[in-house]
Amino acid sequence: MTPFKPSAWPAAQRAAAQSLWDFYHALATPAADVPVEEEVRRCKAGKQLRIIAPQVARRAYAACERHDLDAAFLADMVQAAASNVPPVRFATTKDLLAFVRLRCGAHARLLSQLAGQRGRFRTRGIQEYAKALFLTKRLCYLPQDLEQDRLFLPLTDLKQFGVSVEQLQRGGLDERVRRLLWKQAVRIRDSFAASQRLGLDLTGWARRQFRRDWMEGLYLLSVAEKRKFDVWAKPVVLSGPQRMQMRWQMLVGKTSFR
Repeated sequence: MTPFKPSAWPAAQRAAAQSLWDFYHALATPAADVPVEEEVRRCKAGKQLRIIAPQVARRAYAACERHDLDAAFLADMVQAAASNVPPVRFATTKDLLAFVRLRCGAHARLLSQLAGQRGRFRTRGIQEYAKALFLTKRLCYLPQDLEQDRLFLPLTDLKQFGVSVEQLQRGGLDERVRRLLWKQAVRIRDSFAASQRLGLDLTGWARRQFRRDWMEGLYLLSVAEKRKFDVWAKPVVLSGPQRMQMRWQMLVGKTSFR
């Protein structure tokens, strides 16, 4: 699930969208031995980075300059990279959401500017949309994240339900784990609801793309819920018939799935 993937963009913005996505993906596996704070300063100054391949940063800088994008959001993503080096753990919900805001929210803000959607009143909806999609993917890919020693669930939530990281790594699905993941799903659904108005606020092709990506994320979450959060048995993906159902529901404006 790649929201606003480069191939979906009009030709005039496609190369810039690709450069921004390359920057985002490169920071998913940053160099672990580079001081991130120094890299943030270098990014703000538009200098060569060492945390990722230099050419990836140069292309992102160029995209921001050419399309008059706020390059400070690139620095936010670099800042978030400090929390994305394994072992990845977040002590509290506040810590997790701060990371999501810097990593995903900043990227979403850049993409929205590239799409010509610069109204400040849309900022919260864009942030919530980015949060909803990121946390949905992390819920669906929980086993794969754990294999990389990454956990995008607050440790306070694990403690609340009596679940250990080791139990999640073993795939020990029981009622405590289901309650833990249900709480995360509630958090995600709140973000989907908070971002739904973007479907009215955005214009042109961006509105259509948002609706498709928003519906896909919501449907994936629904699939995980229907499995009672057994994300270990097999990948959480949409089948061909499910994608057809999603397109039909987009046409009729229905957002709940059976």
